[in-house]
Amino acid sequence: MKTLGFFTQNELDLVVGNKRRRERLEGRVLPTGVRVKTFGQESIIFPEFAAAALIVERPSEEDTALLSQMGAAAQSLYETTSFRALAVVLRAALYKRKGWTLTFLAETLLEQARDDLLEWRQEVTEAEQRLAELGIVTRLDVGRIADISNQGYRIVLDDDVITCGLNASRSRLAVGTWVTRDLVELGARKGEVLVPTVAPDTIPAMESVAVGEKQDEAMLSNVSFQPVVVPYVRDEFNGEMDTEGDVVRPKRRLRVRSNKALYANANTMARSHRTPPAR
Repeated sequence: MKTLGFFTQNELDLVVGNKRRRERLEGRVLPTGVRVKTFGQESIIFPEFAAAALIVERPSEEDTALLSQMGAAAQSLYETTSFRALAVVLRAALYKRKGWTLTFLAETLLEQARDDLLEWRQEVTEAEQRLAELGIVTRLDVGRIADISNQGYRIVLDDDVITCGLNASRSRLAVGTWVTRDLVELGARKGEVLVPTVAPDTIPAMESVAVGEKQDEAMLSNVSFQPVVVPYVRDEFNGEMDTEGDVVRPKRRLRVRSNKALYANANTMARSHRTPPAR
């Protein structure tokens, strides 16, 4: 899978709507990110599986227990030798730099710390497998937004074209944006999130990690979920402020391959009040 294993506050701010909202969620719903600071710049790094937390608006007691496990998994990754090596490279690259993008970070890491990045990606995959055993499952597809309509985002994957609901991201993403389409499970909750990412061609060296995909398939085949139809409570965002909205269920068409049929009725960034399945 051609992904970095992480995203930054820049991508997360688009997904949740704005910086202020992300700051409110961080540490309460989202795992706390690691701040890589240098003169005039700061990047905040989150592991990819942190996106699973975004389907929770107001955590229940059961949600809180799962989110705590996710936070602990993220903290363990931040303490690895590979991440510390990546942080050193990023700090040097950002020093006195005016602005940066995720693509810039990816190209820098591949040039200066490729082995550490590969090791980090493998450690993220292993963390995802452990979380799946606890009921936190994330499956990613990389695609590009080809069109936007009232029905949702039309996204071209390697071997399919799908439509994702507009509320898979609170900010409107532009046509041409590369994204990961995250199908996530948090206990009984199910949802779909779009997170901006880098173009796959930016990280060809990550192909060596593709062996993890077979492990992902095996992991998911041992997890039994029943699809549910659930409402989504979201804030209306007009570009500056967000206020409480109504319970809505957006209409959308989603083409699902056979191995994703269990998600066929899941709403984007959804909330469920269903009793969690027995362990």
